[in-house]
Amino acid sequence: MDAASAVASAAGVGRAGAAAERTARRAGASPVRLTSVRELRAEAERATHKGLTAAVRKHTFVGVVDEELSLVQFGTKLLLVNHLSFARELMYQQALRLFAGMHSFELRPAPGVRELVLMALEGPDGRGMDEAAKGAAADAVASLLESKAEMLLEYFGVGFRMQQPEAAADSHGDGDGDG
Repeated sequence: MDAASAVASAAGVGRAGAAAERTARRAGASPVRLTSVRELRAEAERATHKGLTAAVRKHTFVGVVDEELSLVQFGTKLLLVNHLSFARELMYQQALRLFAGMHSFELRPAPGVRELVLMALEGPDGRGMDEAAKGAAADAVASLLESKAEMLLEYFGVGFRMQQPEAAADSHGDGDGDG
């Protein structure tokens, strides 16, 4: 089994039905009414591996091998951990655990969604795209996020403004004493 199993158990993802909710609450998970989230939590619980769970809970960090791998010790065993795979699974498990109960915070100044997408497309995901295609992709993502804004705020604690009005931007002040 992979790190997913260990993280699932370590995160306290619950079993199906009432047992799932009890386990999830003990682990600090938010209660959910959505059947799909309960099923995902139960699936993650079924995929747990006791040995990997113990390794995640009781390992000793040895060191970084390279930009993708770290070495940890568990008992008499040395284990290589892939950072990306482990982090991805950990974040997935945390999202399941905290679904509809995530805390939020505000970025000031608030970055523009379209600008963030364009920035992301400057990386590997945007290779081979011309500027017009990047702009169209940024507009499509911004439009999709805007259409899902209410759900994103309720379930994930993610809120945003698509465009910050000029007057509102000035009212926050820019450090020159005028705002």
